[in-house]
Amino acid sequence: MLQVQSLSYEIKGRPILRDIDISIQKGEFYAIVGANGAGKTSLLRMLASDLKPAKGEILFKGKPLRSYSLKELAYARAFLHQSNSMAMAFTVEEVVRMGRYHLKASQEQHNVAIAECMRICEVEHLGDRKIQQLSGGEQQRVHFARVLAQVWDQKDVLLLLDEPVASMDIQFQHQTLAIAKALTAVGFSVVAILHELNLVAQYADRVLMLKSGRKWWEGAPIEVLKPENIYAIFGVQTKVSTDMATLTPSVQTCTVHYSAAKFNSNYKHELAMELKEKYENYKKDNPKARIYDCAKALKVSEAQLLLTQLSDDVVLLKDDIWAILQELPRLGHVMALTRNDACVHERKGTYPTPSNEGHVVLFHNDDIDLRVFIQNWAYAFAVKVKDLLSIQFFDTAGLAVHKVYLTKDSNPIAVYEEVVNSYRAADQTYFTINIPAVLSDISIPDTEIAVDSFQSDWLNMKDSHEFFGILRKYSLQRTQALRLAPSGFAEQLPLERFTEILNQASEQEVPVMVFVSNKGCIQIHSGLITKLVTMENWFNVLDPQFNLHLNMDAIDQIWQVRKPSTDGDVNALEVYDKQGNLIVQLFGKRKPGIPELESWRSLLQGQKV
Repeated sequence: MLQVQSLSYEIKGRPILRDIDISIQKGEFYAIVGANGAGKTSLLRMLASDLKPAKGEILFKGKPLRSYSLKELAYARAFLHQSNSMAMAFTVEEVVRMGRYHLKASQEQHNVAIAECMRICEVEHLGDRKIQQLSGGEQQRVHFARVLAQVWDQKDVLLLLDEPVASMDIQFQHQTLAIAKALTAVGFSVVAILHELNLVAQYADRVLMLKSGRKWWEGAPIEVLKPENIYAIFGVQTKVSTDMATLTPSVQTCTVHYSAAKFNSNYKHELAMELKEKYENYKKDNPKARIYDCAKALKVSEAQLLLTQLSDDVVLLKDDIWAILQELPRLGHVMALTRNDACVHERKGTYPTPSNEGHVVLFHNDDIDLRVFIQNWAYAFAVKVKDLLSIQFFDTAGLAVHKVYLTKDSNPIAVYEEVVNSYRAADQTYFTINIPAVLSDISIPDTEIAVDSFQSDWLNMKDSHEFFGILRKYSLQRTQALRLAPSGFAEQLPLERFTEILNQASEQEVPVMVFVSNKGCIQIHSGLITKLVTMENWFNVLDPQFNLHLNMDAIDQIWQVRKPSTDGDVNALEVYDKQGNLIVQLFGKRKPGIPELESWRSLLQGQKV
């Protein structure tokens, strides 16, 4: 019905839309989404022939849109504008009747059409009321009825709707879009600008995403409404699940939190002093508490507490994380620390030169083996506590993702001080870190998973890293995937089995790989483990170059998992908490291209090596 070819639009030389190519079919509900100022309304007004493009062509029913007269367009397309203010005090019925002025029909035909349009939009009871006396949502329904009345007797109509439900309550939002959707079944084509993404998911056949006047993405809602696209367009973090029966995505938006101190300087110092006092009092009452424990008790992030301590001993560094990471090899022999809520991984050594692979930064040598997801890193501090010097990294929520501590074998302190001074942030004053809401993963019932296809993908893995893509493809949580794994490829074990295998690996000198991760980093130890110690609820590895501290009370599930690869099957022990979060993974020591150690497989099978 409608083809848009290389369409561009400008206002006084400023580009608003650039090189838009779209095609809208008869009987299709086509949604347009984008941030404010993306060019959505300008595009719709050009489709309505209200604006003329700077270049490009619009074909409507096979003819250039510019060749239609206004009278012809009045019969073939109807346009509901975003704003429909009226200065004169018309009644509701008079406003709806305006949609019929261009039509030659009997009074009875007019009356029937007007009555039906008012009835379906549920404004019939408002007929004698003045339009200015109505609420914003009621006025929108009246103008929607007017637009419907314009084309009520026509076929193959193009219906253009600019934010048609912005002021409506939830009932009439759905009812209005359901009316538009029903009309597509009888040959109407609907093009609607919508901001509520779940309405787009439920009613649109296809979606156009605009960003800065360009087509960012186009396709079915399940193809377009992905967290990465939504973030790219709106800068908002979301969780997206899919109803596998209807393939309808559901978008859950993370709450945005602000502190008044972030945007009003009058509150900045006051909040800093209040938190600093709470922090100092907590440390007095709990002298052995680490900053992680203090932050948890005070319900703030570690980085927020460090901001209350800014001084010669606590220095905020520039936000050029990649540049700071490249300086770490200069420090010499250090201790690298990565933790999550249940496990701490400490490995000593010298950082190698990092490589930036785009989605991940890699440090890899025999001592320091890290996978850094740098897009999640936001803040860095240089911290001195007595004689202990460190550089500490935090994510966008202020949670610690990685820390680097100097040791007695590090390079001279002058090197550390040079790095700190080079990257010292110009502003060393307190600010509030806005913590994004953390939504729990939306679980899709097992019955809605294509289990046969999932198991086939598992069995056809060529590399164990493909597992992450499989999880995304089927919207699976890790423990759910293990439950649904092919027979013999995932087995839940007794909780004590993890420490039993670690002890046996130590006794039988089987080298292992120990992975501990958080949202910003994966840290790996490869080699033998020797000194294992249990202290209350903590299981510890206390070797000269490697320490592990595992909170046994946090463990909820332990799985033995087998994944295919081109080098043969790879077996792992995986430990999870009550929320299904991965705490720690254990593998036999191996490298790509080399099969898994037989001694590790024997250990897992309960055989003595």
